[in-house]
Amino acid sequence: MVLRELGLRPRKKLSQSFTVDPELIRTIADTCNEWHGPVIEVGAGLGALTKALLDRGIEVLAIEIDQRLATFLKKSMGSEILHVVVGDAREMVLCSRLPVVGNIPYHITSDLLLAIARSRTPKACLTVQLEVANRLIARPGTKEYGRLTVITNYLFRKRILRIFPPSSFYPEPEVYSAVVVMERVRPYDSTARLIEDVGRCLFSFRRRKLRTALARCFGECTVDDHLREKRVYELGVEDIVSIAYTCLGRR
Repeated sequence: MVLRELGLRPRKKLSQSFTVDPELIRTIADTCNEWHGPVIEVGAGLGALTKALLDRGIEVLAIEIDQRLATFLKKSMGSEILHVVVGDAREMVLCSRLPVVGNIPYHITSDLLLAIARSRTPKACLTVQLEVANRLIARPGTKEYGRLTVITNYLFRKRILRIFPPSSFYPEPEVYSAVVVMERVRPYDSTARLIEDVGRCLFSFRRRKLRTALARCFGECTVDDHLREKRVYELGVEDIVSIAYTCLGRR
């Protein structure tokens, strides 16, 4: 195996887990092939997905936080349309206008999804934990529904392409993973900022009735009676937007 030849071991603190399933790689690469342009790849690792993208003529800006792997990518790929950058993807994606792809390190998943939301990235195709994928597509009133669902619902169309078992990776994680596609429907704007501000507090009381959560978060804030008696996790995007403008929009 390449890792053994290089004398490297996956780093747990970086959630390093390398894709070994050709079908998973093909799923992401084929999706990117339909986008007709360069992409940012997060956590390029040993370059399995990178190579599949390059083979399809897709220009890749590969972000890799591990200098050892970044050096290996530069030496092994030798492509004029590959650009390797060492750094934290959460920071770099914020400035992006390119589609984002990759097998996301589990410990930065939520942060990275929020960075994508706040950026100008038009679309993304990502491998995430199945639990996170279910949170992204959850409906109001379900246990998976939360503030990450709400902000991404406001900004994107989302769908799960395929689900993959732990054996698709090395080392094997303890959970299933899913390939998710996100397509932007509106830019991150002042309303999105309000949704994040409101959601951050309200969803810390997700099972409480809204009237209780509002009192804890904003003190005096009057909303429609039909909303006051809902529990926080039952609120749809439109409800959160209404609350955001009522409670924060005029401050």
